[in-house]
Amino acid sequence: EAKRDGRVDDARGQLLGYMACVRAHRQLMKRRDTDVYGIATDGYMYEFVIIDHEGVVSISERVDIT
Repeated sequence: EAKRDGRVDDARGQLLGYMACVRAHRQLMKRRDTDVYGIATDGYMYEFVIIDHEGVVSISERVDIT
């Protein structure tokens, strides 16, 4: 999910919503691997996000490419 400069926090919230929907669908389909990966960015700062098979959310430290 991408947002304008300085809006990574907004992108993260929206991204987690999308990722939770994908994970829920995978669970309904009885998939073994329900891990979901995503990236929140404003084009300069990046956060890498995972929701693992147990539903635990992990968010990386921000990576600033400027």
